[in-house]
Amino acid sequence: MEREERKEKEKVARIEGILSAAKRVFSRKGYEAATMEDIASEAGFGKASLYFYFKGKEEVFLRLIKDGLEGQRRLLEQVMNSQVSGVEKLEAVLSKFFEHVGENRDFMRIVHSESQKLYATTLREVRSYIMKEHRKTTEGIASIVREGIKSGEFRKVEPTLAAASFMGIVRSVIFNWFVRYDKNILDTYKPMVMDIFLKGISK
Repeated sequence: MEREERKEKEKVARIEGILSAAKRVFSRKGYEAATMEDIASEAGFGKASLYFYFKGKEEVFLRLIKDGLEGQRRLLEQVMNSQVSGVEKLEAVLSKFFEHVGENRDFMRIVHSESQKLYATTLREVRSYIMKEHRKTTEGIASIVREGIKSGEFRKVEPTLAAASFMGIVRSVIFNWFVRYDKNILDTYKPMVMDIFLKGISK
């Protein structure tokens, strides 16, 4: 039993090492230019050993996407289960999302900048997974809005549409942050996002 547990831990450690190396390679070269040879070299593995764990770079990339989005969803669930107001929950969601993007800036820049390529037919599974997770995130935000409407904190709006609008603002801020190679911490823009979402732009 101990031997099996040790082997499993070693396997997990190797996979984590591969994924960490792959994230650096994708960040430097982009998805299209990166190769399994690049990832193997970065991880200190032989190419044959790498194929023991992953069938190809698409599977590696999908795993990175899944890990990132699952981590994001866990952050959202933590916020949803907290006993604070709706506004405070939305602010917490923003902080956690911005922190996650900031900590993985180079890799997330690839996901955003190469979105058209990543959504190509050859990456259908990646696209499908991203869309599914985005729907879950939007529904999580919508549930916060529903709670706020029920408590009287928010006016009566269509929760799912409001959630989609909120996430639209968030993604636009993140995209512009990447495009401008902004050196500011993303959380700097949290007050602006909240103000636009809660009040709109009318006087």
